[in-house]
Amino acid sequence: MFSFLNQYLRTINNGKHPPKVSLLLLLSLLNLQTNSALASVHLNSHKQFYSVGSDLRYLIDTKNEITINNITSLDHSHFTNNINNINNNNSSSNTLNLGYSSSNIWIKLDVDASKIANTRNPYTGKRTTQFLKQWVVEVDSPNLDEVIFFRRNKEGTYSSLITGDRFNFSQRDINTNTFAFNVQLSENTLNTFYFRIKSQGSLRIPINIYSKSEFSKQLQLKNTGYSLYAGILFAVLFVSILFFLTVRERIYLYFSLYVSSFILFQLSFLGLGPQYLWQDTPQWSIYSMDFSIACIGLFGALFTQQFLNTKHMTPTLHKYLGIIALSAIGLAIWSVLARHYSIEFRPGILMSIITMFTILTVGIIHLTQKHLLARYFSLASFAIITGSLIDTLTIAGQITPISTPSFITAATVPIPTYSVSLMSTILFALIMLLALVDRLYLLGKENIKHEEQARQNLIVENENLSRSSKIKDKFLATVSNELRTPMNGIIGNIDLMKSTEVSEQLTGYLGSASDSAASMVLMIEELLGYSEAQSGSIILEHKPFELRESLKSLDLAIARLCQHKKLEFKFKVDSDVPESLFGDHKRLNQLLSIMLDNAVKFTEEGEIGFHTTLIQSKDSTQQAHICFTIWDTGIGIPRPMQDQIFESFFQTDSTINKEHAGLGIGLATCKHLAALFNGNIEVSSKEDEGSRFNIHVRLDQSSESIDNRSEITVEKIERPLVKTLDILIVEDNPVSLMLLKGILQKLHYRVHTASNGQEALNFAYIEHADCILMDLEMPTMDGFDACKAIRHLEQYENIPIIAVTSNTTIEDEEHSYGAGMNDFLTKPINISIIEYTLDKWLKYGGMDMQNSEPDSGKNEYSITKSSHRK
Repeated sequence: MFSFLNQYLRTINNGKHPPKVSLLLLLSLLNLQTNSALASVHLNSHKQFYSVGSDLRYLIDTKNEITINNITSLDHSHFTNNINNINNNNSSSNTLNLGYSSSNIWIKLDVDASKIANTRNPYTGKRTTQFLKQWVVEVDSPNLDEVIFFRRNKEGTYSSLITGDRFNFSQRDINTNTFAFNVQLSENTLNTFYFRIKSQGSLRIPINIYSKSEFSKQLQLKNTGYSLYAGILFAVLFVSILFFLTVRERIYLYFSLYVSSFILFQLSFLGLGPQYLWQDTPQWSIYSMDFSIACIGLFGALFTQQFLNTKHMTPTLHKYLGIIALSAIGLAIWSVLARHYSIEFRPGILMSIITMFTILTVGIIHLTQKHLLARYFSLASFAIITGSLIDTLTIAGQITPISTPSFITAATVPIPTYSVSLMSTILFALIMLLALVDRLYLLGKENIKHEEQARQNLIVENENLSRSSKIKDKFLATVSNELRTPMNGIIGNIDLMKSTEVSEQLTGYLGSASDSAASMVLMIEELLGYSEAQSGSIILEHKPFELRESLKSLDLAIARLCQHKKLEFKFKVDSDVPESLFGDHKRLNQLLSIMLDNAVKFTEEGEIGFHTTLIQSKDSTQQAHICFTIWDTGIGIPRPMQDQIFESFFQTDSTINKEHAGLGIGLATCKHLAALFNGNIEVSSKEDEGSRFNIHVRLDQSSESIDNRSEITVEKIERPLVKTLDILIVEDNPVSLMLLKGILQKLHYRVHTASNGQEALNFAYIEHADCILMDLEMPTMDGFDACKAIRHLEQYENIPIIAVTSNTTIEDEEHSYGAGMNDFLTKPINISIIEYTLDKWLKYGGMDMQNSEPDSGKNEYSITKSSHRK
């Protein structure tokens, strides 16, 4: 056409090139003719899809007063051709784009179907008369508020279909996310359709015409794409929620909400929300898009903070992300309250742009810091920013669909811009899910490394604790043993003073001092017992003993304590309780004395009871199940605390000014001792009414009486008159030495002294001693080595050597016997113990004097042979 026009102009200008003005004029005329020709859509039988943006005429009703009757009476001169609008804006798309307007937009569409008359549909083979009835006109913009479609009926008048995202979905002519209408074309006349469109958002109005079959194919293809998109995102969402429920980290919750926000945005942006979620509540369409944008900003910022650990790695950016999160909360509230899209739109767009670029910036900064997870994050952020920008520009009316040939049909269909957005969202979700999985893997490796390090540290700590525990136990044992030495001096000197004639007032003072010293000794015993229990060093002896005789000392000791507090003491041992048993009577007495002392301590008035019973044991006749019941009428124990009183350092009265003093370790030691006796301790108590303890122990029993072992039948033996005997005291402590010397002189023995084992050995070479009292721990030579050396001297083979020490462990006692000593006395000691022991070895050849107490002061004894080494 243009070559023909050029030749014509040369002809009328005598072969010269046509003047520029003449050419422009003719081109303008040609343009007008072309516009006139393009004012209607011409259908043919070989094309099933038409994008008709350039074939539209539109009119802007600024006053919103024009009706369908008015618009049909107007000729073409009142309308504006969209082709002019496209040329003026240099747009590459033929989509009608009018920006933002509050006016009604009237659109006129003329369709000429005359070229397909008397032909067949190439797809269905039907005659055109049937083919003309199967066409669809679509407004492919899901976010328009109001779309009214007018089509001519048989009577020549126009009927209307009202739809839009502000109306119930059921009002749509075709079930799709866009606004599509079935039309029936006439082959004889020009088919004219009108649209009246109004929206608060962008007036980007792409209008397409499809054959019915082509529309169905494209709709099926589009729904398949939507289903694939939704399936991928919901799978990612499900996995992230599963991670959150498994790991319980907030980052997976934030990611789940982040993905959910994108899903909500796409449902709003693509018009799928009104189709599937809020069909009968179109008011959601007013603020769903801006609300979802706010949620994307909120959860995107929170997720970024958690995923990249910005609080510690980039504190400044962490604060910016916090500001974005707070702003997003404000936008979410504003989107609900404003309820007007034109007011909400601009803040939402601004929020979207700021959020995405801030997140991308944070990812790039962390990437430069060689943060491994930032690689995924930056790539995913770039992908989602690309899609978000396309969505934002599409909402703003700056991007429209691009037409390209379809590979599925022969028609030319638009590639929607939202397909890029959907792909970018899917890419973002998959990359971030991969990043979260990788994060779990890295955290798992890190946790394994930390666990291994923690295990190594735990081993070291356990070794240190074990070492510290041993040091502590050794310290406690050392302190307890060292305390025995000064207590030995205190108690011994008190006994010596008691044996002299003093005033009545001084006697009272001495009695009080003696009681205090006895309490102190008990505390030392508790402390040492606790130390041994904690270290697990307690080993019970398995020796024969008489139970009643062993309990007799308890009876006397507790009776004295009750007498001081004016308490009644009830003591009873059932007749069926075995007399002869095997076990560690010292540890048993320690257990019972602590329990009885506790009863006295916490009772101010009333009575203390002690009852020993035999519980028949069905499992073995060789073992006696003994129950010692101790009760009192004291303060009692609150029910919630009854399970805690056997814990170390636990006291029911934990206030500073406690009425009842104590270390809080006695009952813990008792529980351990009871377990060693294959027993336990039961407690029942009522507050302010008293307590009752049942102490169960199991002891081996013998069918023969212990007294049958080499028993001497003489019950009363007069003390023989002997010459004054020589006693050697081997002691390095001056106080203990002075005390023992004073006691022995009071008992009329001749006393010799040595300060260590070497001096004792030197004495033994030269002098004679009838008995040696030997300390164990001394400088130069200790008591064990000294005893072994002295035993090698012929004159000392049968001389009694008695250990007098502050050491109380079984190991020390066994070691003493192994070194050649005959007896073992622990400090503190008094005159009665020394007298009893010396009489046993010097007067009765090592016989154990029964039916007698060391402090009884009697001169006759019932004796049996000692089990100690002679």
